Amino acid sequence: MHDLRRIFASGSRQSSDMSLLGKVFMVFFWLALIMHVVSSRKVECYRYAEYGERHRVSCETNGAGCLISLSADGEFLTGGCDYHCDRDRGPRCWTEDGERKCCCFTHLCNEVVL
Repeated sequence: MHDLRRIFASGSRQSSDMSLLGKVFMVFFWLALIMHVVSSRKVECYRYAEYGERHRVSCETNGAGCLISLSADGEFLTGGCDYHCDRDRGPRCWTEDGERKCCCFTHLCNEVVL
């Protein structure tokens, strides 16, 4: 009789260990899924047209890396292939040939040629 109790007790302990392992696995699975979604999110940019119209353009397809030029007094030079990043923290910038240039992608911001 005592042997049966010991067998059932060990079985329930293994069952709780397996359910804990399952919960840990599910937590890691959901974290990995969330990280993938966040990292693959496209950054949207605005292209300024001649008459002040704004067209939403995907950073992956605009070919300019959300490049914008700023004049010496900090105003946007709009038109052509100038892009403005639609990000809360603002773009990363550098100076090239006397012009300040910016981009959306942090991993491209240290490169002169986009």
